[in-house]
Amino acid sequence: MVGFGWEGARSVQGWLVTDKALTDQINRDAEAMQRKCRRVIEGHGLKDEFGDGRGAAAELYWAAVAVLSEAGEVEVGVMRRGAKNSSQDRANDWGQDTTRDSFWLLKLKEGPLYDSSTTDDNAEWTPSRARVDAQSGILAVDLYELRRRFRSVGADPLAQPDAQIHRTNAQLAQVLRASRNDIPHRKGLIALSVEIAAGRITTDDGLPSAAEVRHMTHGSKRLPWGSFGLTVAQAEVIEGLRSGHRMWLDWPALEDRSVVPLHSKYRHVPILATRNWRQPMQWKTVKFGSNTDAKLAVAAILNRIEQPFGSIHMKIDSLHRKLAASGLVASEWDIFCSCLCMKAS
Repeated sequence: MVGFGWEGARSVQGWLVTDKALTDQINRDAEAMQRKCRRVIEGHGLKDEFGDGRGAAAELYWAAVAVLSEAGEVEVGVMRRGAKNSSQDRANDWGQDTTRDSFWLLKLKEGPLYDSSTTDDNAEWTPSRARVDAQSGILAVDLYELRRRFRSVGADPLAQPDAQIHRTNAQLAQVLRASRNDIPHRKGLIALSVEIAAGRITTDDGLPSAAEVRHMTHGSKRLPWGSFGLTVAQAEVIEGLRSGHRMWLDWPALEDRSVVPLHSKYRHVPILATRNWRQPMQWKTVKFGSNTDAKLAVAAILNRIEQPFGSIHMKIDSLHRKLAASGLVASEWDIFCSCLCMKAS
């Protein structure tokens, strides 16, 4: 990475990268680059101009990185294998992009090269054991790759792992087909169903069928080997979505314009944990105080501003009577009479 080219690998040495010989070589190369840039600054008489040879050398290095980045020779923040390739312009849309991955850190921590057991460079390194997702039976690294692909096939392909996304049935099916060489279809469908039940993926036409949900639920004899399946709560959530119920998500605190989209919590989905495999789904009941169903219905219809052609609300007199019956002042709604949808008949 270009950052290592100037700063060296001291920021990751001993915890993220435990190969001391490798980090020492990166540090030596970085020090050599710094000396080279300082010699260029001094050779062109720019040290006196900037007043700080080291600061000027750093500016030179990053200016060179910027020029090479614009020329397409390097890509800031990615490895050499991720250099730009015209044949891969739409790699992210195809789910093949290896340079922009919001799951990269999670994958790294699940990989065999990650060692968080010690910070001692001289300690013997032991590869960590690969973890498996209990519900789907998929290796954790493969599960994160599957989740990345679900994001890559639609809008907002770089959504963070805990952010909510919306996908169509065609997009979800495309990912499952593309992953079938590594992940069996039923296991992939379980992983997808977990995401849907958690609220991280919303879909209109991509919900699994009732039979599929039944066969994927914990205790089913049709579960693939190594999979424990969906919890009862997850299965009931999906069935509720199929029946037209809406999932309740608590809104976060109001954010101001200083919060950038990447850090916004508006799409952050808090996951509700279950105590056991058989715990049922939890219902959320909303009470509207003194409002009646009639008042709520009138407000919902009027705030829509449009009415079906020929409906009773196209007639102003009938509308005024209904407003009065609901305890609302009809004159306060006269603004809607000026639009075509409220034209008197």
